[in-house]
Amino acid sequence: NLGYFPGGLAAVKRFTTDMAKENILVDDLLEAHILSKGKNILFSPFEERIIFPITDHLGRFCGFGGRIFKSNDTRPKYYNSHENEHFAKGHLLFGLDKAKKDIQQTGAVFLVEGYTDCIMMAQYGYANTVATLGTACTVDHLTALSRYAQQLYVLYDGDNAGQQAILRIGQLCWQASIDLKVIRLAATEDPASFLTNNLSLEPYIAQAKDIFAFFIETLGADFGNQLLAGKLQVTRKILEMIQKLDEPLKQDILLQNASKHLGIPFESLKKELRRIARGPNQPKALPSMGPTPLQLAKSDGGVIATLENKIFFSIMNNIQLINKDNEEFLITYLPHPLCDILKKLQEEKKKVPTLGFIQFFEMLDQNDQQLVSRTILENQEDIRESLFDQLLTQLQKKHWKLIVNNIRIKLEAAKKIGNDAEFASLVRNFTDLQKKIIGNRLPE
Repeated sequence: NLGYFPGGLAAVKRFTTDMAKENILVDDLLEAHILSKGKNILFSPFEERIIFPITDHLGRFCGFGGRIFKSNDTRPKYYNSHENEHFAKGHLLFGLDKAKKDIQQTGAVFLVEGYTDCIMMAQYGYANTVATLGTACTVDHLTALSRYAQQLYVLYDGDNAGQQAILRIGQLCWQASIDLKVIRLAATEDPASFLTNNLSLEPYIAQAKDIFAFFIETLGADFGNQLLAGKLQVTRKILEMIQKLDEPLKQDILLQNASKHLGIPFESLKKELRRIARGPNQPKALPSMGPTPLQLAKSDGGVIATLENKIFFSIMNNIQLINKDNEEFLITYLPHPLCDILKKLQEEKKKVPTLGFIQFFEMLDQNDQQLVSRTILENQEDIRESLFDQLLTQLQKKHWKLIVNNIRIKLEAAKKIGNDAEFASLVRNFTDLQKKIIGNRLPE
């Protein structure tokens, strides 16, 4: 039933004449958006496109899809009939009427992106294949397929756009009772080109990934080397997908997988999942999984020390921020257990100067891992080096009197033993710090 709409005024004239013989008038064709009107002429968006008649699941014709094929045609690849009560792209699947018998017999269905991919799959023996109509897959599509199959294989183009489309399907699949797996092709391949190159699809089917594994693998690529802001964004995307599940047991299984792949403790992910489930306007009624970094890092009087927490977060975000110029100060003036973790970081960096975050994280005990993980989840700001310097200055101002007192003690000790070099170094460092914090005025 494939067709072709020739281009040019003569072709349009012939088309309207043939339609008139079927009692279909030009106004009807304009209303259906099969024809459009220019200043003085009629033309069709379907011109010079291969035409794919589209049917519903019962085989009733309800619209048309047109695909360009000339190499110099710069128009959008597909053009479909306009939406109406009989033609809704979010509900229809190309080829379902022909594929549903094979789908029911095999219990599985292949979902591809385009008409030609669908036809090529059928020609190569995969008759249980359907395609979306040049639009994103919807919950209605998945629900319709779940009536015929228990297993859905998504086989989209291997390029980035195809992979992103699969991620969007992953966020919907929990709303339909169907198991979803992903078949990954090379970035330069689509199903049609893959099959016409005489390549076998069977090994790819055998190695198809569960949608969650694909989700983790794709979103969590290079997770360990990302800044904390990036880690936070990826983690929340995964948790938002898990949160849509209505079965707590399934949620826990997926949380365990996420914990393993991302290196974040299960309890930290569980706590954040609960927070997401409550929503932004809900009170925090659930019990805590333990003290948070903010609760642990308290200043005098029991007030939560957000400054110390931000400094600790920025160091975990980029462990190269702590260096020989600031590490002693930070270890001295940050509260427990933050300073204990930084002390361990100082010691490990002496052994391995190029130490990475994941390496260091794995060296921590479970309690410290949970603290660091919660810091990741509870902070959203991407703190750059310049902002870190400002935070450091604020901490120095906060503890200025203690700093001055400590320097005086060190000066007296250096003077007592006659260490002139140490005395001069302390005076120089104190003067530089004084200028940085309070200008040229002496401290009170």
